[in-house]
Amino acid sequence: MANPTPSELERLLQLRNEEEHGLAETECNRLLQLNKALKEPAVRPHMLRRALHKMDDALLLVLLHRLLEKAESGQTAARSLLTELALTPSVLDELTESHQQRLRKLAEEGGLIAVKRLLLQPQFNKKHLVKAYDDNEHLALPLGSRRQAARGRNRGKLDRLLHDRDHRVIQLLLDNPLITERDVIAITARRPTRPEVMQVIAAHKKWSSRYRVRKALICNPHTPDGIALRLLPTLLIQDLRFLVSSGALLPELRTEARALIARRSP
Repeated sequence: MANPTPSELERLLQLRNEEEHGLAETECNRLLQLNKALKEPAVRPHMLRRALHKMDDALLLVLLHRLLEKAESGQTAARSLLTELALTPSVLDELTESHQQRLRKLAEEGGLIAVKRLLLQPQFNKKHLVKAYDDNEHLALPLGSRRQAARGRNRGKLDRLLHDRDHRVIQLLLDNPLITERDVIAITARRPTRPEVMQVIAAHKKWSSRYRVRKALICNPHTPDGIALRLLPTLLIQDLRFLVSSGALLPELRTEARALIARRSP
């Protein structure tokens, strides 16, 4: 895909400079209202996909810019929509690599640096991380037996399956009514783990909506880069400050957290 044209950059700047009732602001508010009105979580990714893919690149980028501004100013509805974007990576990540590169270039030329850095397919250096293997030392049973146990009511077995490294077992555990938020945080915080496990947690509509689970996803270095970075603006400023000072974040996330704190601070 070719580089952005001068007319596209001109349109982006025009949209960015529009007043309160401009097109980008109107579309952003419409998506916020739709997201709030949809009570069934499973429907929201389809709504977002349809809405965002109908937009040209300039409008998409300025809308994301407005959404980040609203989230950083403390608007709950904007943080909710930003969370939906973070936890449904296909909404942005299903774009081709060339299209993503074009969006990054246009965002950079238009001064939308936060959009480029927070939302458009970041890549972290994770060569130092210990890899998680497929063994299951805590409950030495075949996969089929572990999946059956994950559906059951034996609390002892469920506790041991919290350590499982197969995302198919974790998916069943997350659906088990005996599993608590504390259990899910324990799964999310465990390391080393597999990115597929973190993706299953991030995609789970019940548990991913919990603030403490989202914070655990951000802190675990095995969480896919895009999910962790896009969730960062949904955190409260006091939690951002704590995570920066505690050293709990990957260097790339720590840099972005500091930038978010600076933008939110008076």
